[in-house]
Amino acid sequence: MTAARIIVRRAIANDLDVVVALRIALLREYGEHPIYGRLRADAEKRARPMFATQLDSDHEVMFLAEEDGIAIGLIRCVESAASPLLIPDRYCYISSVYVRPEHRRRGVLRKLTDEM
Repeated sequence: MTAARIIVRRAIANDLDVVVALRIALLREYGEHPIYGRLRADAEKRARPMFATQLDSDHEVMFLAEEDGIAIGLIRCVESAASPLLIPDRYCYISSVYVRPEHRRRGVLRKLTDEM
């Protein structure tokens, strides 16, 4: 696989299942982490309404990287108000990013950041 074969598109409400799968997979990779390692057994069920709200938000966006119609990566960006002492008044930051392990080191993350 090369990055040229990867398509990046904005995630929509109909992508909720794959968004949940990718973001839960990210958390599962941190089983030894003192916080993320305490993932609830029903995390997927709990994640659905939260991630659905995020997909519908005007202040954040998620993009999916796909190859042959299969989601292989995700990036989430959140808009935030800046300090009143700084310019600009608002900024966007990357909140989370995940690439399936078998697709890493092949340019997927670069494609996600280049296309967002």
